[in-house]
Amino acid sequence: MKFILFIILLSSSSLLFASKERDRELLLKQNPKEPISQIDTEKYPELYDFSEGLLRERDSSTGTFNERYYTRHDDGYLSFNYHFSQDYQAPNKIQSFGLKYLNKKDDSYNDLWYALSFKYTKAKYNAIADERSSSSGDTNSVASISRLENDQTISTFGMGLAYRFKALTSLFNNSRFFEFITTVLNYNLHQDSTDNESYQGFGYSAEYSLTYRITPTFFYGGKIAYNWAFVERAQVDEENQLERSLVFGWTALGIELGYMF
Repeated sequence: MKFILFIILLSSSSLLFASKERDRELLLKQNPKEPISQIDTEKYPELYDFSEGLLRERDSSTGTFNERYYTRHDDGYLSFNYHFSQDYQAPNKIQSFGLKYLNKKDDSYNDLWYALSFKYTKAKYNAIADERSSSSGDTNSVASISRLENDQTISTFGMGLAYRFKALTSLFNNSRFFEFITTVLNYNLHQDSTDNESYQGFGYSAEYSLTYRITPTFFYGGKIAYNWAFVERAQVDEENQLERSLVFGWTALGIELGYMF
């Protein structure tokens, strides 16, 4: 008798599990841009986590929620950003204007994104690099030229990965806050106003962003970023790499405005 009861319970559990799986598959196939019903959010709490992925619009006149938008179905992220020096006395020592595009991996429940970025930076040399001293005795070498506060311009093209999460934002108890960490490998085109030479080379950028969703699609936020670049100009005579290269490294603060879809 116990064996028969066990078989019945096992069969019932299997059927219930199979039914849940079918419902889950149908749910994942639905149009992610359509409003989500209250029934869905109660039926699948593991998918529609209120603190992580569900935005709700409240009707001020009735107090009820008119529309629910599931943010884990986001596919794209496009933002315009502006960076400036962390030196509060002279924030314009570093100024960067940039665009960033993120595309989410195919798995809707994986918060890893592919990243593309472009940034144009204008900065004082001593804000992004240390003055160098020459050891070669060649007065034409890069290390022999004093740059001090001369302007440097860098055009940066980057490709990498980003990760969306909630850590500090969990303290706010608000579903509209999100955090991103983005790391990209950069190719840099640099123009030095001191020697009027063009340089190029690779580097990387790493940034942390805190964003707030104004609506299901539009957001604004703040960020902090670290940038590093190694660039070199064309070789002259028997110059070694040290004599014709520059190294930049700087931290900047930033703001951004963007569109998530």
